[in-house]
Amino acid sequence: MAENDVEENVFPTDWDGLAGYDDVMTGLPGMVQAESFSPSQTALFAVVERRLNERLLVMRDGGVFGGKAKKTVSDDAVAVAMAEYVEIADPFYKGLAVNADAYAEWTKGRGLFDLLNMFAALTRFYVERLGKSSASKKQSRTVE
Repeated sequence: MAENDVEENVFPTDWDGLAGYDDVMTGLPGMVQAESFSPSQTALFAVVERRLNERLLVMRDGGVFGGKAKKTVSDDAVAVAMAEYVEIADPFYKGLAVNADAYAEWTKGRGLFDLLNMFAALTRFYVERLGKSSASKKQSRTVE
């Protein structure tokens, strides 16, 4: 590599890429894909994503992602936000699992930080795929 070359870690655009994206994603079970979301799943995902983003803001303000922590955010608030993130994400993604036993095996015995990273990767993947799935669908024409 040349001196100015930086290896870019490009976020995956397909399920197999996601499974190999990070060590914590190893063993990722099959799940309903964004392109197959029912209207109810799409709506629930919007609610889940909003609730997760609220927790991410607390973590950001607590300095979890680098930068200086705000004095108004305690370590306890950050710890609770991390735990709530996992608590909110887990049942949603469990509901998308094609095989509940495979999902349980994948998540079993993980530490909070690994679970947070797993669910953050899934959330980002679904956010990006859900937008693409709508844009990529062909418009149907009515017969006149």
